[in-house]
Amino acid sequence: MSAEEKEELLAEMEVVNGEIVKLEGDLGEDDDDDDDDDADDEEKMDEKLAGWAKRREKYSRYVDKGKVEKLERVVAKQEAKLQKAKDKEKPEKYIAYKAAKVEWSKKAVKAASLVVSLKKAGLA
Repeated sequence: MSAEEKEELLAEMEVVNGEIVKLEGDLGEDDDDDDDDDADDEEKMDEKLAGWAKRREKYSRYVDKGKVEKLERVVAKQEAKLQKAKDKEKPEKYIAYKAAKVEWSKKAVKAASLVVSLKKAGLA
């Protein structure tokens, strides 16, 4: 495991994050033409995006510090939420959104593992 692999994983995580943001935007779209709720919907989506951005930053700090166990707990919670969405037969966009978060988090676990390995080898 090397620094190049870490950088590659971080780049992949950014791609997945872009997908998450796009999926959040898709979830916020309404088929209704009600103008009254548009401002409320946009505000809710902005809050949701801000929430993910804060969590992503926190999880990125976990990666930088090599906190694999914390990230594994994050993955477990997100997988449970994904399974719950599937069990409740939520829309495909929502399931894809949850799956993208799981994918991002799994990559974060791998990157954190690399950080731990690099620290042990004295390279980080």
